[in-house]
Amino acid sequence: MLAMSMIGFVVSNQDFTFQQSHLRPIIERVHQNYLIFMQIIISRFSAEMLQANFWARSLHNLLMQKLDKVSDSSGGSNELKIDLSVTTD
Repeated sequence: MLAMSMIGFVVSNQDFTFQQSHLRPIIERVHQNYLIFMQIIISRFSAEMLQANFWARSLHNLLMQKLDKVSDSSGGSNELKIDLSVTTD
């Protein structure tokens, strides 16, 4: 939330000349941190919950796809990805 406030302040500043090269890395980091935060929350779900609850399972699968996509687009860097996956046998 702090990062979004900073982005809003910088963009609304009259002296600011929009430079995409400066703003893009900030937004990418906010997105990566959000995905990691969601991964931590989903790691708290039990395996039974993921099997029984369609929405929790769908969210888990979507999150794993997004994390893989983010790590692929950043040159394969998995430095921020944490392994908190829950097995869904």
